[in-house]
Amino acid sequence: MLRNKTLKMTTDVKKQHTVPRFLLDKFSFETSGKRNRLFTFDKLNEKVFEQTVFNATTMNSFYNFVDDPASISLEPVLGVYEDQAAPLIKKIVEEKIISWLSEEDKYKIAEFIAVQQSRTHTRLQLIERMASVLDIRLTQMHPSSEKVETGFGTEGLNDRKNIFLNGIVSQEEVISIFLEKSWILFETTKENPFFISDNPVTLYNSINMGVYGNLGIALEGIEIYIPLSSTITLGLICPSVAKLKTQESVKILNKPNVIVDLFNALDASQKKLVLDDAGQTETEFLQAVKNLNSCIEMAESFEDGSSYLIQDEKLKHLNSLQVAQSERYVFSTIDDFEVVQKMIAMNEQYKYGPSVKIG
Repeated sequence: MLRNKTLKMTTDVKKQHTVPRFLLDKFSFETSGKRNRLFTFDKLNEKVFEQTVFNATTMNSFYNFVDDPASISLEPVLGVYEDQAAPLIKKIVEEKIISWLSEEDKYKIAEFIAVQQSRTHTRLQLIERMASVLDIRLTQMHPSSEKVETGFGTEGLNDRKNIFLNGIVSQEEVISIFLEKSWILFETTKENPFFISDNPVTLYNSINMGVYGNLGIALEGIEIYIPLSSTITLGLICPSVAKLKTQESVKILNKPNVIVDLFNALDASQKKLVLDDAGQTETEFLQAVKNLNSCIEMAESFEDGSSYLIQDEKLKHLNSLQVAQSERYVFSTIDDFEVVQKMIAMNEQYKYGPSVKIG
């Protein structure tokens, strides 16, 4: 982590970004004004509005320790992490490849992601929600005894805020886990952009682990995503998943093109027999073959570090993670939040931040 003994630990900056401005800028659009703007979806009120990058994800004195006699703030420290990662992320977005990253470069990016994951308002809210749930549960278990210490602070909001701040820069274990993942770039088009949210580091796992949950960053099958621009997302994928994709691609290597050539050589009646047997339309059949090609391309991206151009379903999946795991706001370069609206219509719980479940 950061080793700068001469760094000033106080700040005059009042409006502090929970997601760095340099990152939000990559999801903004230019206007006639001086500052770039973002299309913003407010999940709670289900409203779309524009705002400047300067104003997005800001909270007054958010990283200042509460009731600290020295007025210590993490804002200068976070600025150093951002300055280290920004040029690396800029180059990744421009060149759409990560094979050039040195071990030191990867460490700086892993560090940036780990800190970003821990510095959001969502993380503080999770601490508050967990403390509240534990307090209720412990009160039910010990109704007549003295208040039991939960480990989340005994002095209310201020104490818990300081616990949250202390945890932001304690990320060595998380960084080491991130560095063990298989890294891959996912690419989309400007016309169909990635979202970013007020909680941009998202987690996904296709393995059902029941009541134990499946989103721990060290668990088998975990996939960790952070959008780097409106067209590039970085994935830190469990090596078991990457290995599976590579094995699948080896099995089907060269087969998709052969299948298409054979199909196209058939006459109309022969094609009908093939499609009837598969139970698919011609469009569905060719899409299935295209998906085989996508598997090969993804494996190649894991191997050579080049970006993998995703299909519509993967884009919806990654954007839906930003929606589901955001606290309140989702941002885009274009005014199209159909995915958000459909998710909220399906389940109103998506209007709110991640919940806490304690068995």
